[in-house]
Amino acid sequence: MGDYYRIVRGELVTSEDLRSHRELGKLPSAPPCLRAGLSTFRSLDDAERMALLFPVLGGFVARGALNDSYGVSLLTPGRQPSHTTVWPYQQTQRTEPFRQVSPVRRPS
Repeated sequence: MGDYYRIVRGELVTSEDLRSHRELGKLPSAPPCLRAGLSTFRSLDDAERMALLFPVLGGFVARGALNDSYGVSLLTPGRQPSHTTVWPYQQTQRTEPFRQVSPVRRPS
């Protein structure tokens, strides 16, 4: 699958950072299939742009090298062209691949 980027709240990725909108009880009118997946980006720049547009999402970006055993992914572009929804398999340890975390770079 490759590298995926997820906006997170702190320098250490927690299970709370990798919960879907459905699990969080958010966006009830969104398409159910998308609500069940995790929003990620295939581009660090896209993830950082989204974090700057919506600071409430978090001020850090975690990179995860995901493989086919993590789950299923689908490119679901919206505001950012590399937005990708990932549906982890039930037995997946979601935080495991997301070890590298960096603060969101602010434009100078």
